[in-house]
Amino acid sequence: GSNDTNGSNSSNCSVVVEEPCITDCCSTHIRREAYLSCKEFLDFGLTEEICRSWEDYVQRDCEFWCSNCTALGLTIYGQCVFYMGMLLPFSVAMDFCMTARYVMQNARCPAACVDKFAVCQGPDYEYCNAQCGNYHQATGIPTDGCDCYRDRKMSHAPDICEGETVNTGLIAGTRGLEHSCSLMPRMCMSNHIGTSCGLYTYCDVDVCVVKNVTCPFRGDCRSDGVCNKVNGKCYYVARSDGELCTDFTDWTHDDVCESGECIGIEDKCMRHSTDCSTLNPCLEPRLLMTYQGLETNCDTGSGSCMFQPRPDGTACSSQIGSDVVDGACKQGACRRHFPDRCASRPECPDLGPCYNKSMCNSFTGECIPVYMPDGHPCTDRRSNTYGDKCIQGRCLGDKFKEPTFQTKGVGDCIQHIPVLGNQEEEDGAPVARYYRDLLDTDECQERCKYDPECVAYSYGYHVCSIYGTKRTENPEGWRLEVTAALIEHEVTCWEKTEGEVWDFITILREYLFNITVSMMLFFPLSFAYCMNYRQIHSSYRRSLGLEQSLVDDFDDDLNPSHSDLSPRGGATIAQGLAVESCWEELDGERVEQLQPYSDEPDQQPAPPDEQHEVAGVPEEAQEVDPPTDPRGEVADAKEVAAEGNASPHAE
Repeated sequence: GSNDTNGSNSSNCSVVVEEPCITDCCSTHIRREAYLSCKEFLDFGLTEEICRSWEDYVQRDCEFWCSNCTALGLTIYGQCVFYMGMLLPFSVAMDFCMTARYVMQNARCPAACVDKFAVCQGPDYEYCNAQCGNYHQATGIPTDGCDCYRDRKMSHAPDICEGETVNTGLIAGTRGLEHSCSLMPRMCMSNHIGTSCGLYTYCDVDVCVVKNVTCPFRGDCRSDGVCNKVNGKCYYVARSDGELCTDFTDWTHDDVCESGECIGIEDKCMRHSTDCSTLNPCLEPRLLMTYQGLETNCDTGSGSCMFQPRPDGTACSSQIGSDVVDGACKQGACRRHFPDRCASRPECPDLGPCYNKSMCNSFTGECIPVYMPDGHPCTDRRSNTYGDKCIQGRCLGDKFKEPTFQTKGVGDCIQHIPVLGNQEEEDGAPVARYYRDLLDTDECQERCKYDPECVAYSYGYHVCSIYGTKRTENPEGWRLEVTAALIEHEVTCWEKTEGEVWDFITILREYLFNITVSMMLFFPLSFAYCMNYRQIHSSYRRSLGLEQSLVDDFDDDLNPSHSDLSPRGGATIAQGLAVESCWEELDGERVEQLQPYSDEPDQQPAPPDEQHEVAGVPEEAQEVDPPTDPRGEVADAKEVAAEGNASPHAE
């Protein structure tokens, strides 16, 4: 019978399930494995450029053949034979290349283009992830993992593993051993055929297992932590705000969730075990109701103890632990009964116009002087002082009615004013100074003008110093210094005086323009005169008819027919030029003559007067010397030959 209706009988047609076409590995993992395959032959003479070409060929064939490992093994074989055949005997090269082909076909390629949905799960994967995941590529951290290859030129060479591991630092349970690719087990390598975990080299690494991550408890307002396998981090889910929770502490109450944290109201009295008892007999606890329904004088919000004073006049004992009543409460303190010594003494005397009414110390009966504020008007009953004012209980006037200030120059005032250097005056009081920072020197000057004791002031680097005071306390806003100080920064000193004062810059300022213009004209004109003095002087003498001979010489120089011309210039060059020195002419009308070049070592130039006389003699009467070469006399060829035939001992 037919089974077309129910299809319960098996059919003769077999269903072919096509393998998935995985090509996303072609541009990444396959290129990496092709490069490592080529790297095994670097010692034979292959180069990095050749290995990069292997990557390109394998990627192209991987995309064309849909990551077929058999085809990719042949691609590696073809590249290997092409290059290694030029470096080794062909049969030897074929043996090496067949090994590289089978490793790519059966180990490297299956691991690089693994079907992650079908392979990267289950007990075997979990076991290999725990054992080998530390050496594989983890994209969530990220780490590149370890690359392993062998040096094929060396027989039975060990595997070389390079790169970085997921874990870093020291390995737990070892003595100084650190995580490294060199510790990668053989079972984890993908460059060997038949390793148990090599197939899982490019599976996603469970970082939580590799790093042995345990998510900690983060409070009652967060869910249990979940570790992300990609990056090994723990993630939590926060409970809604306002939900009741517990922060597991005894000193908080009314705990609720807030932004994932359990927040409670803190009872600081309970947390710090505050003791609010007191030994003061004039204080009593101030009781308040707490959140627990109890009465206490400890404020739970601040942890402070609260008291209130007993009524004034309540009998008390001033001695702690004593039952003897010897005092009375006043404003929360027990005050012992004692006689008022101020009541039995006369009124404190008037100390002068610069003092307020003195205060009396009831314990000792002594009067305490109270100064008038500094600057309060007073009179010192002296006709030769002005602007009297109070300074720390002393009425002082300025000896200058309208003070002016004379600059003493750069440096501390103690260096310029002798009285300030004698650290003590006639009454034995030290000559002190007080100082502060001020913006400019005018403010400093006003302070010295205001203070009748000021002898001088200095200013520099925004520091104002007032000299001459006999204060014993710091003026308001200033700092007093009784002993002499070494001022290292640059300051300028002004002395307090009266009348007109002078300043070099102020006096000179009126004439600065005229002086500047004069100097700008004097130096250039003087320089030009000195540089052209000979021409100016000669022109002046010719204008007076005193140097006609120089004019005649100049005419001779223009005539080339004269027989006394130098081979390289005019007669004046051969005979020498008279050069006058500017400063020597100014001192004594002395003239320096340039000497004509001559081979005669002892020849001296004629004096200037004789030269002028020779210049005045008619041309026919003058003795004409043969022209000379400035570089030396050139001897006749016959004379040179005669000298050459002479005996070498003739000299």
